[in-house]
Amino acid sequence: MTPLARATVIGGGRMGGPIARRLLRAGYDVHLVDVDARVREVAYADGFSVGERLDDTPCDIVVTVLPDVAAFRVVAEPLVDLLRPGALWIDMTSNDPRVAASAAERLPDDVGFVGAPMGGGPSDARDGTLAFYAGGAPESVARATAVLSLLAAPDSIRVAGADIRHGYVMKLLVNTVWFTQVAAVSEAMITAEAHGIDRDRFAELLNSSAARSVFTDVSLPRLVEGDFLADFGLRECVEELDLTEALTRDAGIDPRVLREVATLHREALSRFGPIDGEMLVARYLDERNAG
Repeated sequence: MTPLARATVIGGGRMGGPIARRLLRAGYDVHLVDVDARVREVAYADGFSVGERLDDTPCDIVVTVLPDVAAFRVVAEPLVDLLRPGALWIDMTSNDPRVAASAAERLPDDVGFVGAPMGGGPSDARDGTLAFYAGGAPESVARATAVLSLLAAPDSIRVAGADIRHGYVMKLLVNTVWFTQVAAVSEAMITAEAHGIDRDRFAELLNSSAARSVFTDVSLPRLVEGDFLADFGLRECVEELDLTEALTRDAGIDPRVLREVATLHREALSRFGPIDGEMLVARYLDERNAG
């Protein structure tokens, strides 16, 4: 156990709630902050101290698990002035690296900041099998590892670099490649079916080829069954693709592949609305190519 045994989790939603509960079970004195009264009521019944505001928050270790960049901005503005000397801030939000870096730059030198966006869904948060892409000063990352190791699968705390932006950049790029696989494999599967190869056989052959990946091994069988993975929302997919496009523009890169994948996801969002399902672009491609 880290000597900083008091932890504040800001954001008690479908990811933050399970994360806070794992820390509580591990022996941390956890204070949960959320604007939703229902979330606070459930957390209080589960043994947490709870609050709606940050101004009376115990801030030795702070973990932010927020739904989007806008929510992070709202929290970061007052939080940077509340952190005590020696405190550690671990941000697990799927964040804009530029926004996170701006917040970190306002912190005093004796407050650590680690950007550690996570991979996985609510079930992984409950089971402690998340993956993290960590960026930050080595001493801060080492301290954060005591917390992250309670939440991560073995060997799934991946240090991207010493810049706090690095973890966010890597997580966005990993997800972008994954979204690209969904679209590319879906289009290939539609083509195979049009030529008389059924979907189960296509998936079997693809997964025994040089194109095999974690996606074809784990997610493709679910896609064939019509499971679009409701742990993550389609709107959030588009938001992450938008952020990745912004990073490529900042670097002077012409993202031709990314642009097409992002367009397909935006069209799927327009078609289905902001519902859950991180592989819904596959359903959109099916509909677009039907008949």
